[in-house]
Amino acid sequence: MLASGEPVGMGFVASLARPGGNVTGLSSVSMELSAKRLELLRELLPRVSRVGALRDSAIDAVHLTTTQETARALGLELQIVAVRGREDFEGAFGGARGRVEAIAVLSSGMFHLHREALVALAARHRLPAIYDHRNYV
Repeated sequence: MLASGEPVGMGFVASLARPGGNVTGLSSVSMELSAKRLELLRELLPRVSRVGALRDSAIDAVHLTTTQETARALGLELQIVAVRGREDFEGAFGGARGRVEAIAVLSSGMFHLHREALVALAARHRLPAIYDHRNYV
């Protein structure tokens, strides 16, 4: 496998922890990682009950189902906030403010491209956020 966006979801491997064979390759997006980020957010903010999931509406919502299932298992109310582009960010954060207590930014190339704007908006709206890459600054 050279590279895969979602090897588990596509049936290439049983799980990332136990792929079920000798597999070499790279996976940059994983439903399991999206769920894990939500678990980490809950660990960091144990009193949080309402989380917004910022989603790029232009791409397939491959990790949305797992994120929703994880939210239910953690007792979190998950509100999906879909955006089409940079121009929607301000409205998304403004609309989420007061309705959610934290933001989980799902994986998206568009979000990565505009990561500085997302971080600035989360700070301005005083919303703790978790991202899919550590290079969000």
